[in-house]
Amino acid sequence: MAASANYPYPVLVEGDWAPDIAKVLKTKLQVYFQSRKKSNGGDCVVEFDDLSEKQVVVWFASQQTRCQVLEKETHEVDMQKRGKIHLTVKPLPQADGDWVTTPQLTPGQSDQDTVRKLRKTEKGPQAVLNQEAHSAENDQLMRRLHEDKREDPAQSSAVVLQNLPKNTTCEMLNLLIENFTGLTEETGHFSLEILNETNMAVVIFKTNIDINDFIEKCSRKVLSNNQNIMARQLEMTTSVRVENLPSNISNQFLKLYFESSKNGCGEVTDIEMMSEDDVAIVSFGDSNVLDTILAKTHVIEKTPIYVYPYYKSLGSALYGNKRPVVKMPDPFTFKLDPYIFQFLQKDRRRIAEIKDKMSVHHCNIALLDTDLSNSIKISPTFSGQETSLKKLVKNWKQLASDNLTGILSKYKTINNSVRRRTWEKIQGDFKQHLNQNIVVVPAISNEQVIVAGDSDSVDIFQQEFKSLVDRVTEELEREKQSVTEKVNCDPAKCNLLLSTDLEKCVSTMFPNLTMEYNTSAGDITLYGLPKDVFAAKSKILEELVQIKTKKLDMNPHLIDFLQRLDSNEVSCCLFISNGINAMYDIQDNCVLLIGIKDSFLCAAEEQIKKRLNFKRIKVEDSRVIGMPEWAQLKQKLVTKLNSPMIQVEIKVMTMDEHLEIIISGYSSAVMDVFEMLSDFVTKNTIIQKQVPLKSAGVLQFLMDVRKLDLFHTAPKDLKIRVNVEENGSSVLLSGPQVYVLQMENYLLSEATTVISSFFEIAKPGTKKIFKEKEDMYVSTLMHKFDCILKMIESGNFGDSAKLGRSHYKVQLPRGPLTDIIVNVIGMDFDLSSGAVSKELLKKAGPNLQQSLLHEKNSKKHAVGKIIETKGFNLNCTEVFHVIAPHWDEGKGDAKRVLKNIIKDCLKNTEALQLTSIAFPAIGTGKLCFPKDLVANLMIENTIKFSSKENVKHLRNVYFVIYPDDVSTLQAISREFKRTFNPQQKMTQRPSGNFFGTVSSRATDHVEVQVGPILLQIVTGDITNEQTDVIVNSSNSDFTLRAGVSKAILDAAGQTVEDECKALGFQPNNGIITTNPGNLQCKKIIHMVGQTDPNQMRAFIGAILQKCEDDKFSSVSFPALGTGQGRVNPSQVANAMIDSVCDFVNRKSSTYLQKIRIVIFQPQMFSEFQNSLQKRERSNLPESESFWNKAKNAVTGLFWTDQSKEKKQHFTENHIVFKDQIDPVLFEICGASELIVEKAKSFLQCLILKEHDEKIIYSDDLFQFSEKEEEELTALQKKLQITVELKLKPSGAEAIVRGAAKDVSSAYSKIQEMINNLRVKESRRRDEELLNNLVQWHFEQGAQFIPFDKAVNLDLEKAFTQVKTELLIEWQSKRWRVDFKQNTATDTQGNIINLKRVLKTEGMATDNIPSHWDDMQKSQYKFIQLQQQSQEYQEVVKSITTSENLMRLNKPIKIVKIERLQNMCLWKNYMIKKQQLEDKNPVGTSNEHVLFHGTAQDTLDSINHHGFNRSYAGRNATALGKGTYFAVSASYSAQETYSRTDARGFKYMYRARVLTGVYCRGQPGMVTPPSKSSTNPTDLYDSVVDNEQNPTMFIIFNDIQAYPEYLITFTL
Repeated sequence: MAASANYPYPVLVEGDWAPDIAKVLKTKLQVYFQSRKKSNGGDCVVEFDDLSEKQVVVWFASQQTRCQVLEKETHEVDMQKRGKIHLTVKPLPQADGDWVTTPQLTPGQSDQDTVRKLRKTEKGPQAVLNQEAHSAENDQLMRRLHEDKREDPAQSSAVVLQNLPKNTTCEMLNLLIENFTGLTEETGHFSLEILNETNMAVVIFKTNIDINDFIEKCSRKVLSNNQNIMARQLEMTTSVRVENLPSNISNQFLKLYFESSKNGCGEVTDIEMMSEDDVAIVSFGDSNVLDTILAKTHVIEKTPIYVYPYYKSLGSALYGNKRPVVKMPDPFTFKLDPYIFQFLQKDRRRIAEIKDKMSVHHCNIALLDTDLSNSIKISPTFSGQETSLKKLVKNWKQLASDNLTGILSKYKTINNSVRRRTWEKIQGDFKQHLNQNIVVVPAISNEQVIVAGDSDSVDIFQQEFKSLVDRVTEELEREKQSVTEKVNCDPAKCNLLLSTDLEKCVSTMFPNLTMEYNTSAGDITLYGLPKDVFAAKSKILEELVQIKTKKLDMNPHLIDFLQRLDSNEVSCCLFISNGINAMYDIQDNCVLLIGIKDSFLCAAEEQIKKRLNFKRIKVEDSRVIGMPEWAQLKQKLVTKLNSPMIQVEIKVMTMDEHLEIIISGYSSAVMDVFEMLSDFVTKNTIIQKQVPLKSAGVLQFLMDVRKLDLFHTAPKDLKIRVNVEENGSSVLLSGPQVYVLQMENYLLSEATTVISSFFEIAKPGTKKIFKEKEDMYVSTLMHKFDCILKMIESGNFGDSAKLGRSHYKVQLPRGPLTDIIVNVIGMDFDLSSGAVSKELLKKAGPNLQQSLLHEKNSKKHAVGKIIETKGFNLNCTEVFHVIAPHWDEGKGDAKRVLKNIIKDCLKNTEALQLTSIAFPAIGTGKLCFPKDLVANLMIENTIKFSSKENVKHLRNVYFVIYPDDVSTLQAISREFKRTFNPQQKMTQRPSGNFFGTVSSRATDHVEVQVGPILLQIVTGDITNEQTDVIVNSSNSDFTLRAGVSKAILDAAGQTVEDECKALGFQPNNGIITTNPGNLQCKKIIHMVGQTDPNQMRAFIGAILQKCEDDKFSSVSFPALGTGQGRVNPSQVANAMIDSVCDFVNRKSSTYLQKIRIVIFQPQMFSEFQNSLQKRERSNLPESESFWNKAKNAVTGLFWTDQSKEKKQHFTENHIVFKDQIDPVLFEICGASELIVEKAKSFLQCLILKEHDEKIIYSDDLFQFSEKEEEELTALQKKLQITVELKLKPSGAEAIVRGAAKDVSSAYSKIQEMINNLRVKESRRRDEELLNNLVQWHFEQGAQFIPFDKAVNLDLEKAFTQVKTELLIEWQSKRWRVDFKQNTATDTQGNIINLKRVLKTEGMATDNIPSHWDDMQKSQYKFIQLQQQSQEYQEVVKSITTSENLMRLNKPIKIVKIERLQNMCLWKNYMIKKQQLEDKNPVGTSNEHVLFHGTAQDTLDSINHHGFNRSYAGRNATALGKGTYFAVSASYSAQETYSRTDARGFKYMYRARVLTGVYCRGQPGMVTPPSKSSTNPTDLYDSVVDNEQNPTMFIIFNDIQAYPEYLITFTL
């Protein structure tokens, strides 16, 4: 049978079941018979021989299982819905050789007998011989016969079961063996011994079974550890384990013992002694001897010893049922220090650590968590893996205690004795030293504090804790013993001691001592231990004893001053701060110096005498100190100098019947006050009179010709001072009033006898001629005519760089000076209340006051009104009394009211048909107006009145300033200079360099002066800017919330964001203005963000113009487009800075003074800085020539004397430069008018002989810009010449007049300027044209940046000339360009890569016209057309056709026609043509053939560089300042445009002109207007005179026209 090999025990099962359930029934039967509970069965298999038959065979693995199944009376299987099937179970009939029942052993056999049987069980044909009986006696069972060992070796009947689970029990193994063999241990068929320490068991079969079959079944069995049991046959052993040996038994003894025939008679091969366990392993040469040894009882030295078979593979002996059992030790408790126990309880981590360490020693610990116990319970944890359990158990408790003691040795406890009061003080301090490695347990009731924890941590903490306890204990003890002592000394000495570091010294010596000071009382309080207090007191007293004193004899006034001050503060200021350890005190009206050393006292005395002073001022007239001005001045000085520290004291005292002003205090302050008060007293006490003479010549004539000796004839007490100035002279008289008046009358009477004549010589160079020969001219007139000759150097208000007082009349004139005098009054109309009013009243008489009061009573008056009265005794016709307001700090209408007063005074004067008016400095006195504001209002409104009103009568306006009012005088002077001096005008561009020097305030801040505007580039946050305007770059509807726009909107607040949304929906031109919100500016200007640098440049220009129009002084821009727009920072920098240049060049800025570019990303700063530095100290860009400015200028005269006007004088056809050439004023004084006239004529003849005149002819004069204007102005000033430019039909000319040698020098200089201008213009045009064709770049980072146009031209010229190297100046460095490598290297070795880019690449610009001659690699050719050629006839036809449009008297006679072939001009023209064709709608007529007439001197420039719009205005500018082209050739042929040259020829170009989309032009246009207000950058291409039928086209871009043919003709 198939199953008989592993399941040899069958039973037959029969039952009544249907065939259809046979398969299902087989499974049911398998489950049923395997269940011990259901069938008493076990391991089995079910076989069906035939499914149709109603019987099956069940094979069991063990006979016992089969027997148990057979013993069960009833068997049934539940088939669920089919019901239960009853089964009949019976033995299967026995077949031959199928299976045999194994004989059973009697259960009475002993285990020891079983062990011996293990060695007797054999397989094979031989039986046990000489077996006398089967009894319980071991000796009879052990006898056997081995007749032929080699043929039939002994086999073990024992099986070792390995890999058993730790919890395997004997019962479990008995069931396993019973299931596999059918044998039971109770019947004695086998014995079982478990080796727990190795998870093994040994089964010894006492009946014959198939050992190999049993091993195989066991190896397939899996128990609870999910691992197969490992079974093997136990080997035959030759060793025994001998136990309970006496301790003194040796190896030799045992050997002899077991080899004795009495005890075994076996050969001992090895003995292994284990003395600690009284055990030995004895090995024999023959295994058969073991039966004899095991059967005997052994006694050595009266000690029974026990012998058991020992198996090396098991590492153990087999004991049978006598296997020794080691008793496990009982758990025990271990007492801990209670504070360590408490520490461990708080830290579960440490408990776990102890458990881990103790587990290695077979211990499990548990803290007994009770209030009464500080113990640890220790329990044994021996496992079956231990090889020597007995040995471990024997010493386990001691080892456990020792190991735990060792583990706990890392913890320690320290008891500290701490008193309650000490503990209370240190509780807060020691906690900073606590950590998780310690615990502090206070037992304050026992005055103990226990520290427990890790030993190292406890030791560290203990040091800090003990130090803290000791310190606090000492403090408490010190506090208990401390005493208080006071040291009395005067305050000065106390302060001195404090200043000498006494406190530091005492603190160092007695650190626990407390010192307190009462400097006002002079007490020093000491607190501390008696020994410290008294020692410190002794130290202080010693210091006090060593202090020295010295009395100073000082002026009582200084002592009074010192008494007012804090002596400690003054001592620190005078002495201590200068390293002098000294103080002072005032005692008994004496100054007492106190110091440590005599040297300090001497130094202090010297210092106090040096730093303190007093002065006296004798007052002769007591009325001086009664003046309000005195009180005001005194109060002003006291307020200024005595805040915050008192520096000076001013007292007025009576001394010997006169008054004295006593000034005492610090020397510098005393001197300042003394000077000012002395000046005041002097000015108000001394009687003085300044006698003005007509001129300096009059005084000189009296003294040199008349020999008038003023100084010897004057009274003794009269002081005379002669003031001789170039513009006039005076004699200052001071002294008693009677003498002053007598001398004044005498001088005036003598002066009236002198004839003085003033006359001008307006010829240029007169002043220089006279200066060079002044001595000769003066001496000649003196000897020939007895006349005094003087040249008057000063001019009018405008040209004087240094205004003298002679310009300002400070007294009322005797003769008629002005028609109107303006006077300021109050609402009370009292003329005696003001200084000016009082003087007017005194001069005019009481009628003036009466007239004014009459006006007051007759009408109601308010601030700002003008009351007119007669002048009475004043030298004027009328007096305008004005009621001016008080200054309101700019918060009200005061400024407006004052402005209206000035305007109304001027209007009223003109209405009265009067010619002059005199203003005081209105409001600068008691009304407190700023002097600069008043000066600006008076001059500005006077100028506006003269320029806007139709002034017919008013000719002279005077501003009368009091001579001693220096600040008002300076304010007026500044305003005059700013207004009238062309060199100082705020609205004029500066001469010389347009860009100043770039300066750096910090690494993130650079600035430069660009004309009148300060341009600053900084890094930072633009929302923090405080300029008037902040610019924001946004989207088209101004709602962008990203980048800088988000930052600005967030900082400004929601109101600004709402305002942007509202304005974004309204029509706009891409720029809106909102309020600042939370920002610190006045307005925010939002622009639509741009990524095209050209568009960006246009928008910035529009914003700058808006700032100027709205009168903002400053604006801040972000780095536009570098954030969200991702535009190259270098391009943005160039665009923004170029836009600033455009603005300054286009318009002189009056209001806008500062532009800031704020860069948020610091890495971009260098790009902007480099762009700025490239322009450093560069010249002003070319602007409109001053000739065109002159033609459009509108000028008005302000002053009556036009010869002293300091502006340029413009006429229709000439300009005369007179800025630096004034008419020279001479004075001749003599005895009679006849003599004076003769001398005058003689002088004029002498000077006129030295003059000369030269003329320069050149149309290039019209290209002179402001730079050349400045050079001419400087030339005139230097050489004292005049230059007059004239426009004539024949061209422009410059007329130079002046001294002969200076005219010659100027002539050469102007010719040089013309040549330089030609070279410069030629260069500029070359740069512009070439830049449209080729662009050289340099590498910067990952980008290539274009060079500027100048460098670009130099590089391209060298490249086309096939040069290999070139030296260039760029970015303030010298670079060597290598064209082979395309690199440039500077002087420091820095290398940059270069790249040449053809802008025309891919374009049709290289396609030259087919009718051109071969250029032969040339860039320029001029070809004369043959008259018979078709091309010639076509040009003639175009002229003739257009000529019919104009009705001229004379026809055009063509001399020749020349074709211009200029490759550079042609390519530029084609580029522009392509742009227009791309931009304009399809069908637009972008190109026209037009005519342009010109003069001969411009031909070369046009042929080589094209048309130049900078010549705009030379012929006409009615439609804009561009280049003009006519539809009709006859129009261009007019003499106005095509001027006849010396040979009688005229010149005209037939040109191709890109007119594109056009509109009507307007005067003054410099670019075409915008097509739409919504896009200010989209411009028309040209302008015309008539949009429906244009006869004239004007372009503003030079490359929009190509001069195709030059026509030379006559009329």
